[in-house]
Amino acid sequence: MRLNREQQALLSMIRFALGHDAEEALERSTSREIDWDAVTAMAVYHGVAPLIHTAMSNNPGIPVPGRVKAALAREFVSCSAVRMFHEKALNDVVRLLNAHKLPFVILKGIALAALVYPDPESRPSGGDIDILIKNEDYPRVKRALAEIGYGLDNPRSERHELTYIGEAEFSKNFGGGKVVLDVHTDFNANSWGKVSGFDMEGFWEDLTMLEYFGALLPVLAVNAHLVFLAIHAAANHVFDRMIVFCDLDLMIRKYENGIDWPYIAAYIDARGGKKAIYFALNYCRELLGTPVPDSFLHTVKPSHASRALVPEQRLLLGRGEPSKNTHRYMHLVLLDNPRLMFKSLRFFVKRFLSERATR
Repeated sequence: MRLNREQQALLSMIRFALGHDAEEALERSTSREIDWDAVTAMAVYHGVAPLIHTAMSNNPGIPVPGRVKAALAREFVSCSAVRMFHEKALNDVVRLLNAHKLPFVILKGIALAALVYPDPESRPSGGDIDILIKNEDYPRVKRALAEIGYGLDNPRSERHELTYIGEAEFSKNFGGGKVVLDVHTDFNANSWGKVSGFDMEGFWEDLTMLEYFGALLPVLAVNAHLVFLAIHAAANHVFDRMIVFCDLDLMIRKYENGIDWPYIAAYIDARGGKKAIYFALNYCRELLGTPVPDSFLHTVKPSHASRALVPEQRLLLGRGEPSKNTHRYMHLVLLDNPRLMFKSLRFFVKRFLSERATR
């Protein structure tokens, strides 16, 4: 993959912040003429500004312009404010669901930061709070959330979203702002999961309890968590945010000896998701040096033709959100069934050309 100077500088800053590269390597990539405004904007977009700010604060001698450090500091403060807002809201939801004896799992955000990041404040909590519940418990969860002021953001689309996406979005006014709570009833809350046939079963019996500020937060166990993060990086983000690779990298490094790679390979071979997981973990290894075993990647490696269909130059370390057509295209490319993939690709191309002709 070819990277320009700004992309190389950002990647070096991320690797240094994660503790994978020495200061000398960072100095080499940042000593050239660089558009630092572009690097700063990319750091914010990719969700790594707080991570880089933390590293820069601990190493003040890093040769980065003062205005860049100031911009990273502002983003850190902004993300910290959102984090505190989400922590209070999440604490209320956790107490509520525990009181009603409703099983749930905290996904991404605060719990993930506390689980694998040395400094949880170095990872943004995101724009919302995500919890996973059992599908059959949804009516009870909905009624319980109403007790503390949560209502559906769009009641008219509730049934459609639950059926085809596996989630419903709730919100409430809270602390002078609006908190959004995504309630997932499906392991992979993305329509891609429905099309691909992927499903992860059995994880409810093997959850990990994470202690966080005196509260116990249920999170996915390591194998299920790794699969979730990889598929989320592929299906929800189409590999466009570096923070998802940081999540995967830190998860794998922390639990390297506890990951059952043959089990994961056999599981996704039977249920779908091989391409999604291959690309997510292979890019993670290429970009961050993540210790993903060769044997695993070889087992799940797609054909050369499938690999050639992925526009990695446009996706990785980009400067902004990929288009809706790019998301649609990648969802098709990631399908494991070749006949379904090429049939869907033909439909996509016809639709794309038709839309283009009417502009």
